[in-house]
Amino acid sequence: MSLIRSSLRLPRRRLRPDRYSLVGRLSPIEYEPDADERELFEQAGLGRVLPLLLGLDQDLEFGLCHDVARHRLGAEPDPGALPF
Repeated sequence: MSLIRSSLRLPRRRLRPDRYSLVGRLSPIEYEPDADERELFEQAGLGRVLPLLLGLDQDLEFGLCHDVARHRLGAEPDPGALPF
């Protein structure tokens, strides 16, 4: 590389997006539940409503609980060895 070309090189600067202005551009999220959902949300606790909001069916909920148990126990849980 020539001396002139190397002296004209600008320092490299990593461009980063302005996160606050990007978030400011987003439209607010509004969720208005149906009448039957609203009644369910008012009567049920968060533990019952959260899977409904996430769209979890019974199989997905079981898989999620199984994965959390495996992660926390560090091993595959054996359903026959429960201390009940």
